[in-house]
Amino acid sequence: MKNKGILFVFIIFISIVTITAVRYLSTDHTVSDCYYTQIPWGNVNRESWLIDDFGHKQPIGKEYVLDCFNVLGERKRVTFINTYCPGTYIKLKTKKKVVIDQRIVSESEVPQRALNQIKCYGT
Repeated sequence: MKNKGILFVFIIFISIVTITAVRYLSTDHTVSDCYYTQIPWGNVNRESWLIDDFGHKQPIGKEYVLDCFNVLGERKRVTFINTYCPGTYIKLKTKKKVVIDQRIVSESEVPQRALNQIKCYGT
């Protein structure tokens, strides 16, 4: 009887851990898509401090809040911090709410639909 109680508690514990892990991975913490944007030529953004994993301040950067476009040309508003020259094309890998990777790409590397949207609507 005692073994059945322990087994029951263990199954409940494993179930709770599994449900929590699935919720964590399926919402804000999974890569959703790659988005492309261009740093605007006007480049009117407020300065913001970059902070590393240990909480140390890094060289001053810019906070960008830009419209970005994926391969299908779908728009998403994305906020990220870095220092880029105006006119630079950027590829952003995003989670639901967070940018996890950002890279400079050439205009030829931007998918055609995203490039058309960037040129048509701007960033």
